[in-house]
Amino acid sequence: MQIITVQFNYKGRPDYGLLLDVFRYSVKKYMPNVKFIEIKIEPPVNKTGRQLNFNYNDVKLKYWRDFMENATDDTIFADCDMLALQSAKHAFDIPFDVAATFRTVKKRIPMNGGIIFARPTEESKRFFREWYQINHRMLHNKPFHQEWRRVWAGMNQAAFGYVFKKGKHGARIHRYMTREWNAVDCDWNHLYEKTVFLHIKSKLRKLVLAKREPFGIYKRAMEIWYNMHREATGGKIRSQERLLPRPRKRPRSRSRIKSVKRVKSA
Repeated sequence: MQIITVQFNYKGRPDYGLLLDVFRYSVKKYMPNVKFIEIKIEPPVNKTGRQLNFNYNDVKLKYWRDFMENATDDTIFADCDMLALQSAKHAFDIPFDVAATFRTVKKRIPMNGGIIFARPTEESKRFFREWYQINHRMLHNKPFHQEWRRVWAGMNQAAFGYVFKKGKHGARIHRYMTREWNAVDCDWNHLYEKTVFLHIKSKLRKLVLAKREPFGIYKRAMEIWYNMHREATGGKIRSQERLLPRPRKRPRSRSRIKSVKRVKSA
């Protein structure tokens, strides 16, 4: 089994690098014999006029597709803001070509594409080819994208939704639940002993990178990430790294400074 992740080298943004470091450590801790493959690339130039993250998602999925073409082993495609909480090898105990994580609690968005499982079958390879083809088409066809984005959200997920519903790949697609395999916002307050991957996304990502105290529905997830971070760094707190910009202190007005000086001299 192997895990592959793609990270963009954002200039002046060490945060995703830190998330990747902790993710790598967690995989080595719980899956020491699993091959962990990192692809680090420069952020693409936006030539489409669409949102930057849509362009990034298109490039990431292209790397996933290309990797799948030559895959000969069971593969987990993962976002770099993940955290392994135990071994994921049993994901491949049941028959499928491709497996995705569908939300345990569905409000609007059916699934999260941060974790995808794939066997090295011809059907899986056709799935990834079609997935990228539709994704790239959506990137350059906003109305087509919006039609599927309304339900599935994002770029890769919108394309996944189309291929899941209308694809001609012939792949057997299995639905795993996020609470066990890719814990997202609806699961953070319900983590349990079977949870395999914790997704450090959205507000949770901002909170841990800002080194906030654990609280509320994020408390347990934050504590888990902080503990793994401490292990990964040998218990050292890298306080010198300013992972997120902090608000500047508002300077005192000149009149206030003068009045203070006058009081001191009195």
